[in-house]
Amino acid sequence: MYRNGTAAGHDEPRLSEVLGRLVEIVPELPIPRIPDALGELERLRTALWARLLHGRPAPPSVPSDGERLLGVVAAAQLLGISKTALRRLEANGDLVSVRIGRRVLFRHESLLRFAEQRERSEGS
Repeated sequence: MYRNGTAAGHDEPRLSEVLGRLVEIVPELPIPRIPDALGELERLRTALWARLLHGRPAPPSVPSDGERLLGVVAAAQLLGISKTALRRLEANGDLVSVRIGRRVLFRHESLLRFAEQRERSEGS
C-alpha cells in the first residue's frame, strides 16, 4: 500500500521526487534526445494506465531504435517540423506510417532515413 507517495515499509523514493529530478534535467537535455525522452514518457504513461486499469504492469517491451514507433508530436519534433507538415508528408506518401486504430505512428528509423535523404550540401 502506498502512503504519502512511498510504498509502505519500503525506502523507495517518492514518485514526486523522482519526477522532480527528471524535470530538473530537461534544460540540460540535448535537443536531439528529446524525441527519445518523449518515447520513454509514452512508455511510462502506458504502463501507468495498464496498472491503473488492470491492476498489473504492462508487458515489458524494449524495441530497438529502428522498431520504436513515435506518435505525431514526437515524430514532428524529431524532424523539426509542425504536426500539420508531418501529416501532409504522410498523406502524400512521402513518409511511411503505421496505423493502429486511429493512431498514426512513425518508425524512428524511417524518420531518420527520410531526413538523411533530404539533406543538402552547403552549396545546394
